[in-house]
Amino acid sequence: MTAGEPAVQFGIAYFGVRDLDHATRDLATIAEQGFRWVLLPFTHDDALWERRTFGDLVTVAGGFGLETVISPWGGSAFGGEGVQTDLPIAEWIRRARGTGAAILHVDDPRLEPTALGEALEAWADDSAVWLTIQPERAAELSPGVVHRIAVLGTDAYDGTVEARVQATRAFAATTARLDLAWVRAFRIAAGEEAEVGEATRAMAALAPRVGVWAWKGATGRGDLRSANPDLVQAAVADAIRELSLIEAA
Repeated sequence: MTAGEPAVQFGIAYFGVRDLDHATRDLATIAEQGFRWVLLPFTHDDALWERRTFGDLVTVAGGFGLETVISPWGGSAFGGEGVQTDLPIAEWIRRARGTGAAILHVDDPRLEPTALGEALEAWADDSAVWLTIQPERAAELSPGVVHRIAVLGTDAYDGTVEARVQATRAFAATTARLDLAWVRAFRIAAGEEAEVGEATRAMAALAPRVGVWAWKGATGRGDLRSANPDLVQAAVADAIRELSLIEAA
């Protein structure tokens, strides 16, 4: 850890941008704001038509020193808005790996244990697998899965910041680990931007990795977009900067 760099590794979800010039500017800003990793949601459509784009995004992000995490997104298997096609899960994961991303992120899986195991086998590197699941589903995780994956996280998005903290702590108590906590930065109403910064600070006190969903208040994401995306991102950036100064003191 270098001077001014927080002990917590912050990351952010970045998706929906296919213009590499625009994405390069965004990824440069993401790195400048103190993020250490970037997560790229990867839908069936992306797996079918955008593999070259994602390979470019991984390369650009890596050039800014960002660790790259790819997350199969949506369909019937994982959380997210991506549509379902006939693409088999194992092939979806193999195509995700083909982008060159360093880490697989399994988001809110809806898979049976056997199918989840097959998905992990398709990635073929348990040391580079992260899994996020809703706090109320903690008891669904088998000990085998908990011990197998490298990073286990949760995404408590509902209620007050204190309620989210309590839900995250309960998840940690049930699973006996907490490696990643997510902060909601989508559908943030006008006037509630400061709460996103508060949640970022709160989760940084609980987990060694904190993820923000998503970049700039989910701007460009249609119904997920926050009322004032720039203010949302400013609140997150201020929280990271504040924590960096505390670590450096």
